[in-house]
Amino acid sequence: MAEINVIDLGLADYEKAKRVQDELIEERLSGKIPDTLVLCEHNPVITIGRKGGKEDLLVSEEFLRRKKIRVYHVERGGEATYHCPGQLVGYPIFNLRFLDTDLHRFLRKLEEIIINTLKETGIDAQRREGYTGVWVPAPDGPAKIAFIGISARRWVTYHGFSLNVDCDLTPFEWIVPCGIKDAKVTSIKACQRVNVSTCQIKTIKETIIDNFNRVFKSL
Repeated sequence: MAEINVIDLGLADYEKAKRVQDELIEERLSGKIPDTLVLCEHNPVITIGRKGGKEDLLVSEEFLRRKKIRVYHVERGGEATYHCPGQLVGYPIFNLRFLDTDLHRFLRKLEEIIINTLKETGIDAQRREGYTGVWVPAPDGPAKIAFIGISARRWVTYHGFSLNVDCDLTPFEWIVPCGIKDAKVTSIKACQRVNVSTCQIKTIKETIIDNFNRVFKSL
């Protein structure tokens, strides 16, 4: 396949990123654009996927309002997750009719891209059997560093992944991340306290883009 088109929204409200995705889906369906990866960071927001509900919130909505964190129920798979500055979010708008009409395989490809990216920063990342996402070993058990939840409209994908780079992890304690009770959550910075360069969103973006082109070029 040709090199993936990349759109970088920078720091964007969740509503804006969703509008952009909706527009790009239609453009991809009509063949006006190639497969496109949207990258951004979000202002603080909690999204709850199709399998989740209010039970995934461990604090009141009033508490979240005081913290200026909005809650959205969205079409992607999975349960609750949290987005914020310092976390890289990627929305691949890909037409699977030209790749492989297998959503589960697409999820595994996203995991592979993130695992490869983390390995290039010196982090031993891995899948965890029975779960979607990417994990890293920790003294008290595996810690989740990347979250994945997608949807598709006529085989064009949207929603995507989030990778904790250098962000405040405290708000993850206010939800049940991905429906996993007592889940441990980490970030690149928490894993690599000394190597400052690998904790920069710009560096991780470049590596993610390289790995997207490398992984999907073979399909």
